[in-house]
Amino acid sequence: MSNRIRNNVIAFEPVNERISKIRIKGKFQNMTLITAHAPTEEKEEREKEGFYETLEKEYERIPKFDTKIILGGMNAQIGREEFHE
Repeated sequence: MSNRIRNNVIAFEPVNERISKIRIKGKFQNMTLITAHAPTEEKEEREKEGFYETLEKEYERIPKFDTKIILGGMNAQIGREEFHE
């Protein structure tokens, strides 16, 4: 992270192993970035629902006038794809 941005960081909050937030002071308004990495389709339904509930709750906690940006993998899967005949 550049020093210019580091000096403008208001807060950083790791929410859990899949979600974190950083709030940055802007010239005209502040910005909150949420990084989120959703569980893959093969995970339990309860885990997926919990992830999206937590993401929504954290989004709603962002101050009203902040610019809000969500970044990350929403159900991405890393690795080699297996082909079945």
